[in-house]
Parts: sequence; C-alpha cells; structure tokens
Amino acid sequence: MAYCLFRLYTEQQRDEHRFERARSEMLPKIQQIAGFQRFAAFRTNDGRYGGLQVYETRDGVHQAATMFNEWRQRTGNHDPVALELRGEVGLSIVVNSSFEKGYGAVRIYRTDSSFEQVNAAIEQEGAEAIRNLPGLLRYTTVKFDDGRIGTFTACETEQAARDMTDKARELRSKPGSQLSKVLAHDPDVIVGEITLAVTKAAAKELT
Repeated sequence: MAYCLFRLYTEQQRDEHRFERARSEMLPKIQQIAGFQRFAAFRTNDGRYGGLQVYETRDGVHQAATMFNEWRQRTGNHDPVALELRGEVGLSIVVNSSFEKGYGAVRIYRTDSSFEQVNAAIEQEGAEAIRNLPGLLRYTTVKFDDGRIGTFTACETEQAARDMTDKARELRSKPGSQLSKVLAHDPDVIVGEITLAVTKAAAKELT
C-alpha cells in the first residue's frame, strides 16, 4: 500500500531555478521521511508547476506537505495552490524506474466504479498495450480522496506522452469493453515536462 500527494501551483512569476533549489534544499529532507518512495517535479504546458510524491503511509504524505509549505513560506513563495489531491496508489506498470526527466500526462476521471474494478479493467484490457507503448517509463493509477481516479504516465518524450493519451482514449472507446464502462466519462488531462524524478533506490545512490 502507498499514498500520494499531487499538488500544482499557479506560477505568478517565472523562476528558472525553482527545481534546482527543490533538489538541493528539499529532496534531502523528504528522502528522510519514513516510507519515502518517489518524487517527481512537474511543469505543465498551461503554466503551472508542482509535483507528485509517494510514501508508504498517509503520515508520510502529511509530513512532506508540511515541509513544502514551510519551505515556501521561508523562501517567500506565495504562488497559489491550483490543485491539491491526495490518495491511494493502485496499479503500477514500470518499464524504467531510474529515469530523472521526461514528459508526463495526468488523466483524472469521475466514475461510479470502484478502484478495484478500474484497476482490474486496466490490467485485463490495457496493461499489455500500455507496457508496450514506445517511450513509456512508468504508469500508475491513484484513487483520490475526493472519489475521482487518476492515471499518471511518465514517458521519455512529449510525443510518447501524447501517444499514451491517444492510446488511453482508444482503449476506452472500444464498444462493450470493461474500460468503456468503468471509465465512461472523458477525463481532465494535464500534460507537461517532468523536470526532476527521484525514487527511493536512486535517492540512496545520491547520498
């Protein structure tokens, strides 16, 4: 079992060194949180920024959120939170867990189906196609606390991330499929650049 925090901010003033500072000032701290699994910083195509963090416990998520809030206050960063979602991590398809940069696509669905039903449908009807998609790095499903379900895809290139979005649409559009039933509504889609990614294993190598 693992839990995540996905947070995006509205950037009011461009800061080219934001992610470098996060790497040097914050990564060493959150890596010390019990149950740290991974962190990925994200700059969206619509001008927002933030990231995804994964921990073994909800307490780890809470500690990380508190650390980042305090860091932002100390550094005078008052960019408003545009989106904050917490939830439970489900299915993971990992091709390369050691990537440091890439491109990401986040799809957020509203559904009446259970998380178990969604994961089972993806595993049965989509896992092979997803795993074999050229340029895929990692694919993860999340059940957010507000009831929505998200998928996080990390790819080597922006084109691969767009191809993954097209593939997800194709899989959901097949008449009579379980995916068309459990994910019947079009998702909100967020795409952008993964500027920094670190896993627990990679973090040990850095220390």
